[in-house]
Amino acid sequence: MQDAILAYKNANAELEVYLWNQDGVPLELTDDIAPPSSNQFENKLDLASMKLHLDSLIENHPKLAKKQMYLEQLHIQRQLDLERLKPKFDLKYNALNEPIDGDIIQGYSINNYNWGLSFKMPVFLRKERGQLQKTNITILENNMRLIKLNVHLTRT
Repeated sequence: MQDAILAYKNANAELEVYLWNQDGVPLELTDDIAPPSSNQFENKLDLASMKLHLDSLIENHPKLAKKQMYLEQLHIQRQLDLERLKPKFDLKYNALNEPIDGDIIQGYSINNYNWGLSFKMPVFLRKERGQLQKTNITILENNMRLIKLNVHLTRT
């Protein structure tokens, strides 16, 4: 019994270290102070608001945000890889005109222009297709990791 009383007094002394009023004066515990019973504590809990708060914590988790940002980067990379598959088509027009006495229009003739047309399409698209497949696989892997992390966070 004496050990229990001693443990109680030691716990009170340890708790008093953290109790201060607004003016910075340490507070002392009296003998009539006791923690609330479990029934009183459970009645004050609002489980619906706690679940809503927990869901918002999971949605805003830093690891999830990091994975989602990486997924957005991969989608941009995929768009770039798709652009690399397209052929290049350039149309050029150059007016061959030299101003006469400072007037550009006076020396202009319909026959004084230069047209240019270029079309480039690689024969083999192995490199571009391979890069696109690699990006698609990385996107799938990241989606799976994101789902796994989301499940892990909701369970814990």
